[in-house]
Amino acid sequence: MPERLDRLLAADYLGTRDRVCCCGQSYFVYGKPLELSGQWMLSDGSFWVVLQDGRRLTIEETHYDSKQVWKRGAGTVDGRRVDFFLETIYGLPRRYEGTLTVASDARSMSGVVRESNAERGAAVALTRAR
Repeated sequence: MPERLDRLLAADYLGTRDRVCCCGQSYFVYGKPLELSGQWMLSDGSFWVVLQDGRRLTIEETHYDSKQVWKRGAGTVDGRRVDFFLETIYGLPRRYEGTLTVASDARSMSGVVRESNAERGAAVALTRAR
C-alpha cells in the first residue's frame, strides 16, 4: 500500500511539474511580444517609426520626399503577427489597414495593406533600419 501511495504521489508531482514547466515555457514564448520599436524602412524610401508598449504599437509614417509625418496610427503584436491601421494627417482623410508577419529574425516584416473601403490590398514590406 505505501508503495502504491508513493507512485501516486510521484505521478501527481510529475504531472504538476510538467504543467508548471509548460506554462513557464508558454509565457517565455508567448508572454513577451517581439520587440519592434525603432525605424522600419519601406521600399520607396518612406519609413515607419514604431513605439511599443507591451503588445500595443504607435506608428508614424514619414514620407520619403517631404520628410514629414503624413500617416499616424496604431497596431498590436500577437506572436509574429502585426495588425495595424494608419490614417493620413493632411488632405482628405484616408484610413489604411493591414496585417504583417514578422520574419523569424525580426529584421523584416511583410504583408498586405489596403484602404479601409477598398476590396483589394497591396503588398507591403518593411526592413528594420540599421
